[in-house]
Amino acid sequence: MGSEWTLSCNGALSLDTIELAQQSERGSYTTEPVLVGNRVVFVQARGGVLRDFVYDYTTASYTGDDLTLRAKHLFFNRTVEQLAYAQEPDSLLWCRTDDGNLCSLTYVPEQGIYAWSHHQTAGSFVSLCTFANHGQDELWVAVARKGGIFIERLGKRLPEKSPQTGVFLDSSVSVRNSTPVTQVSGLSHLEGETVCALVDGNVVRDLKVSAGSVMLPQAGMYVQVGLAYESCLQTLAVSTALARARKQRYVSVRVHVLDSRGGYVGSSEHTLTELVQRTQEAYNAPVSLQTGSFSVVLSTSHTQEPSVYVVQKDPLPLSVIGLWISVA
Repeated sequence: MGSEWTLSCNGALSLDTIELAQQSERGSYTTEPVLVGNRVVFVQARGGVLRDFVYDYTTASYTGDDLTLRAKHLFFNRTVEQLAYAQEPDSLLWCRTDDGNLCSLTYVPEQGIYAWSHHQTAGSFVSLCTFANHGQDELWVAVARKGGIFIERLGKRLPEKSPQTGVFLDSSVSVRNSTPVTQVSGLSHLEGETVCALVDGNVVRDLKVSAGSVMLPQAGMYVQVGLAYESCLQTLAVSTALARARKQRYVSVRVHVLDSRGGYVGSSEHTLTELVQRTQEAYNAPVSLQTGSFSVVLSTSHTQEPSVYVVQKDPLPLSVIGLWISVA
């Protein structure tokens, strides 16, 4: 479509009372839009821009913002083929692009929050949808992997505040037993792959799937096995008048986390320091989830646009809710 219109009427709806008013000339793509609160989110004509559509009382008309304005690199030469919205718990708008990748937008317009993330997998995303289940909106995806198309869902981040039960692996299988086991089966979809496991809260890497199963180096009752992945957060440079006039050096950073464990912090992806969070746990027991602040000294030189990187390499929860950076 070439433009956006509103249809209204004065009295009963009939051919004589219909009133049409053009609101903008941006147009829309063939992707089905979604409704978020009192806003319509749609893909603009040509397919590479995501917009919202809402009534603006100051102009007495419907208008909206380009939601991809600060993330153009994620949609370069791409089109958005499918949208799905998950209201609870984090107000996430999911987008599948024509290259089989997945992007998510944390969308809280009343607070001015628009934050994009990019998600990749060992395969390509074919389709997606969301629906309510157990107090949250779950994302379900069809993924084309080696051997076929698999229906998978994004699990709840923390089903329990326990270091043993969180699932932070891709295409994974979870096992709960009353007695410890050393073999996990049901992994035929990952045949021949090198996978990672969380065994009673302890990370075990470099397991090879053979005949649809893996052998664990130690027995466990709570076991998750799947493909490992890394999550990376990179900050923008601190923006002040003095910062724009000269180079900066980040001396240290204080990271505030919520119900988290593990993680690495540094001035680049190659100079990372692990967050040490062990407190009073017994030897060989998993570290409990932590909420609090952890300080890290950064080793870097003066640059025009320094950054702080927060990376999670292990299948463990890491929620960063604040960064305090010391600048020199």
